[in-house]
Amino acid sequence: MSKKDFSLKLGVDNSQYSKIESGKLMPTIQLLMEINSSFNASIDWLLTGKGEMLRQPEATAQEVAYEDKYRALLERHVALQEEHIALQRQLAALLEKMNSIIEHNIS
Repeated sequence: MSKKDFSLKLGVDNSQYSKIESGKLMPTIQLLMEINSSFNASIDWLLTGKGEMLRQPEATAQEVAYEDKYRALLERHVALQEEHIALQRQLAALLEKMNSIIEHNIS
C-alpha cells in the first residue's frame, strides 16, 4: 500500500502524514485507534515501537481483553480531553464576563 493510499484510508492529508512520519507532528489518539482497528496493528507497537507490529490472527483471550480495555481507556481519554476543552471555553467566557463587570464598575 502506498503512503498516499494509507493516508487516504485514515483520512489524513499528505502534509499531515509527512509531518507524522518525520516526527514533526505526533499522531492523535484517534488516529492511532484507527490504525489499530483498520490494519490490525498492535497498540503496544503503535505507542512504544516495541513488540510485534501486527497483532497475531489468533490473539489469545487475554490479549483481546487487554486491547479492548486499552481501547476503552483511550476513548475515555479522548472524551476527557474534549470535556476539558469545553470547560476551558466556559472558564474563558466567565472570565471575560467578570472582566467586563469589573471594567464597568471601575468606569
